[in-house]
Amino acid sequence: MYQRLIVFVAFLSCAFGTRAQSYSVDHIPAEIKDYANVVKRMERVNFDIISPTNTILKRQYALTILNEQGAEHAQFAVYYSKLSSLKSFTGILYDAHGKELQKIKWKDLKDESAVSGSNLMDDYRVKRYDLYYRNYPYTIVYEYEEQYNNSLFFENWQPVEDEKFAVEQSAFTIRYPKGTKVRYRAFNYPKEAIIKEEKGIESISWEVEHIKALKYETLSKPVYELTPTVLTGPEAFQIEGYNGNMATWKDFGAFVYTLIKDRQELPAKIKQEVFLLTKDLDNEYDKIEVLYKYLQKNTRYISIQLGLGGWQPFNATYVANNAYGDCKALVNYMRSLLKEAGIPSCYTLVKAGNSNRKVIIDLPSQQFNHVILCVPTKQDTIWLECTSQILPVGYLSSFTQNRYALLINEDGGQLVQTPKYDLEKNRQFRDIRAVVQENGDLDLQVATTYAGLQQDDVHDMMHYLTKDEMKKHLNKSLPLSTYDVISFSYETENGRVPSIKENLEISASGYARVTGKRLLIEANVLSKRQGRLPKEPRMTPIVLSYPYVDVDSIEISLPKGYVLEKLPEHAHIESKFGSYSLKITVKEDKIFCYRFMTQYDGEYPASDYDALMAFYDTIHLADRKQVILVKEE
Repeated sequence: MYQRLIVFVAFLSCAFGTRAQSYSVDHIPAEIKDYANVVKRMERVNFDIISPTNTILKRQYALTILNEQGAEHAQFAVYYSKLSSLKSFTGILYDAHGKELQKIKWKDLKDESAVSGSNLMDDYRVKRYDLYYRNYPYTIVYEYEEQYNNSLFFENWQPVEDEKFAVEQSAFTIRYPKGTKVRYRAFNYPKEAIIKEEKGIESISWEVEHIKALKYETLSKPVYELTPTVLTGPEAFQIEGYNGNMATWKDFGAFVYTLIKDRQELPAKIKQEVFLLTKDLDNEYDKIEVLYKYLQKNTRYISIQLGLGGWQPFNATYVANNAYGDCKALVNYMRSLLKEAGIPSCYTLVKAGNSNRKVIIDLPSQQFNHVILCVPTKQDTIWLECTSQILPVGYLSSFTQNRYALLINEDGGQLVQTPKYDLEKNRQFRDIRAVVQENGDLDLQVATTYAGLQQDDVHDMMHYLTKDEMKKHLNKSLPLSTYDVISFSYETENGRVPSIKENLEISASGYARVTGKRLLIEANVLSKRQGRLPKEPRMTPIVLSYPYVDVDSIEISLPKGYVLEKLPEHAHIESKFGSYSLKITVKEDKIFCYRFMTQYDGEYPASDYDALMAFYDTIHLADRKQVILVKEE
């Protein structure tokens, strides 16, 4: 049966590029060019399952690059390793009228290491072609074939590759011997897939035409969630001698467990250190904390990607002896330290990142890019990010919080959710004591406490920037026109939801406006909402990524001799997106301002856009309300 499929693939190879097509820009349908930087003129993707250890990807596509903003899509790059190889490649460059300018051949490809700066060992390489052509518009056509020596990784299809990327035509077909179980999910696809069988070979095909470019909309979903996408995966698979199954998450987890079991043996010296660190601790949490800090102090993160090593961690002894590892190895090592202390834990796969974090829960498959550790205790569940040398125990940060993850143990896999940091945990409480000088200058003492996700950026600044770099950053990031940060300091309170207290001393020149006898002051000094949503028709759903609460308490001392002339009215808003209130009072020679704002997270329909815009606009204006004072004669 597999030989018959090889013959079938060979026949298709001969016919793959026979379709004639004019690549004149004039032939692009006008209705799909609006907002576009790139138009995909055609694409044919064939993914063939030859055997459990042999799959082939053939792809031919043509891109018309309309302007400089689309030029990055004209570059060609295919990454390979001991699990895959590039077998063939050709390219042709056409001018705006469809006239052939240049043939690109195999010898024109560069073959380079794809090792990043954080990778110690990596067999990933890249074959690439950098097109340096700037006479827009033009069309580039590429055709290539890749071969894989495993059946774990299946091809997915995403015709629309970016914003401002239009598609004239794209088709995807997956073929396999009859009886092979292939699973797939199609999203934003308006038709049914075409399923065929011919001479013992089954196929599933999808095709789209005339997709308009997606214009960027703020607070939107990623492109792949808004445009046609097909995800595919095997049921049974094989990779480097390991057999696995993805029929269920439990089955897939059982495969991952075979890769990590029997890799937890620690050197005698490390076992003794674990004993000494934990012997006087009765509380399980205290043991976890001390061992996590031991991991952070004595190891560092280095990416290691060698064949199956991209999946299988180095054993605990290797990490102990070398003091480094990738996410898999460091999680396995921490798991081994806890096991030595009598504390069970679970190796856990997760899709990390601040945006692309969605897991398709009804398609068990390899959708993950990172590993963290889950430690179930009698009181609670503790999550550990083992690649970080600075995060406190139990805190995941925005990198892995609030998403599905696959917990692995000897019984297989279990889909769980990582902790979500809610409204009250993501807080910013700010206290300001300020003095206005006669010339309008403002001297401020600012004490701010950031907690949960609101402290992530401050935490990174503290640990990754020098003191001079921190001051430079602070002198650019505050919503004041002309100012100088005279001094700053930070205190960290670690915990399951960490917080950071920031103390700033600031001098802001000309903050208050002096006009004759009058003094005009914006009472809300630092928490002004920046930017406004563009006023335009909304096409896609709105995504507010995380909830938070901001509270500001401000006291401004005035120069002598001024009395109140005009006080802004109180502002108060309640909406489905959050709430806001601003109250300003003047007593004797001081202005008091209290600001409170919450924002909820969630997905909202495009029809709510005008209401959200009004909510933000009202806040934007209220944040800049002025107190007007006049000097007594």
